[in-house]
Amino acid sequence: MKGFCSELKCFVYKFMEKCSLQDVLLSSNENSKNKTIPWHDRIRIATEVCSVVCYLHEASCVLGQRHLCPSNILIDRNLVAKVDFVEQKYDGKCNFEGDVKAFGKVILSLLTATGGDVCLSDLFAVLDKRAGRWPMDLAEKLLKLSETCNSFKPSDYKDSSYMLKVREELTEIRENADDIIRQRSRTYETFCGGAYVEDSNIPNAFVCPIFKEVMKDPHVAADGFSYERKAIAKWLKLGSYRSPMTNLVLEHKVLRPNHTLLFLIQDWQSANSSP
Repeated sequence: MKGFCSELKCFVYKFMEKCSLQDVLLSSNENSKNKTIPWHDRIRIATEVCSVVCYLHEASCVLGQRHLCPSNILIDRNLVAKVDFVEQKYDGKCNFEGDVKAFGKVILSLLTATGGDVCLSDLFAVLDKRAGRWPMDLAEKLLKLSETCNSFKPSDYKDSSYMLKVREELTEIRENADDIIRQRSRTYETFCGGAYVEDSNIPNAFVCPIFKEVMKDPHVAADGFSYERKAIAKWLKLGSYRSPMTNLVLEHKVLRPNHTLLFLIQDWQSANSSP
């Protein structure tokens, strides 16, 4: 918050380009400025919001369950979270139970976008796929942490120590996420060889040699090169028995899905979905 305008009787905030977390998660327009948030940034945002709650608990501030939700978590252009709690009124009490349970729902929203109740067996089906390829072990840890928050009993913790424990678990999850991103980055560099399409930031390996577009369903042909499935299938259907890349005769017409390349493309798209 930057200040207060007495004339208009309103608070003045720093401009938050992405609006709220809710706006970003529920945005269905691919051309919208509120493009989705990659899974590893969602874990970081959960950690940031948890740190805010811990700080306010230690300062004995009242949040109230209805005030901690995706619509009150603001996101700037760098996907950094800012929590809006200006409506609070201190009454000498701190609603630990409401805060903890509300944070559990925030975690669910980061996992699924909608924030509905989820059981472990259905997790893969309801994960927000727009966030990229979630590491299922980390997604399961987040879900269990959310369930723990939602089943919180005030009698077990009479001060702010519970959220400090939650923050420790989230920090560990975030560190694991960072390790995965570093590992995938090394795999990406090895796989792509550092080559990019001229005058763009698109790796050559991601572009179909026939369609000249980033592949959505890469398949490997007999020549060892990957193509968009529809493109190479049409190439073969038209009666061409030669490789589009080498012009040598193909030994067979069998096409195999390139799952590794698809995962790398999805990770790259997630990482480049924000300015």
